[in-house]
Amino acid sequence: MSPDDPNNAFTPVSRKHRESGAERPSIRGYAMLEELRFARLEAQREANLAYNNWSLHPSGDQYYVYRAAQDRADAAQDALALCARQLADIAGCK
Repeated sequence: MSPDDPNNAFTPVSRKHRESGAERPSIRGYAMLEELRFARLEAQREANLAYNNWSLHPSGDQYYVYRAAQDRADAAQDALALCARQLADIAGCK
C-alpha cells in the first residue's frame, strides 16, 4: 500500500485536501495522530509488562513474548512518527 493510496489508514490527510493545496491538516489527521499515540502507548505498556515478566521468570519463551511485544511497540512508534511528519509537512513545520 503506497502513501498515496486513499485507503491507507496511516495517511492523515484526504486526497481532496492534498489536491486543494490547503495549508492546514484535517481534523481527521489530528484524530489519526491521537489514535496512533494511544496505540503506541498501549503497545509499549504491553512490552514493558512482558519485559518485567521475562525479568522475573527468565526463559526463552518469555523472551520471545517480550521481543514480539517490543516489535509491535516499535512499529506503533514508527506509524506515529510517520503521521506526525506528514502533519508537520502539511502545516509547513519542516
